[in-house]
Amino acid sequence: MKISLPRNTKQPIAELHVALANRLATSRFTCKIKSTGFRFINISLVRLKTAKPYCGNHAKACEQEQQGDCSAHAKRKFLEGADWVEFNDLVNDVLDAVGCNALAASSLVEIRQAKKRRTVYEATFSRGIRGMANFEWVWDMRGTPAHYQDRRGMSSPASTFPEGTPGIYESIGYHQVG
Repeated sequence: MKISLPRNTKQPIAELHVALANRLATSRFTCKIKSTGFRFINISLVRLKTAKPYCGNHAKACEQEQQGDCSAHAKRKFLEGADWVEFNDLVNDVLDAVGCNALAASSLVEIRQAKKRRTVYEATFSRGIRGMANFEWVWDMRGTPAHYQDRRGMSSPASTFPEGTPGIYESIGYHQVG
């Protein structure tokens, strides 16, 4: 994930870096945070602190589950679809708390547009992102303008995502176990 502050920002990158590190320390996630220059933060190697059965970072229902092959899920510390939505919400909570105007995106989804955080994640049924000929549910990269809200200075409910998205939703507002 990359967070980019505008060129004319008055927001110190070090302050944002510390705020992210402090919030992540008390979460169920681990990661590496690296500030580059005066305007960029890279977040990499995002993992869960505790391993869980893992099927993959995909939107909507697990294809293995539909085939009755759930025993193939290995215990891993990788994030799944709903875990990523929760992680994205955590990053946006920090950006909102410091009043940040930033762009933030991972390789699969955009999570922030300037002052607006993403609050709705959707998926479409299309050719697999891994270059295979099969079709699968994939995240909508950008969403629509209606999927973003300015929530700076106020609390924000958990973002919504497709029903059946795998992952464990442990925080308040994430009520299902996938």
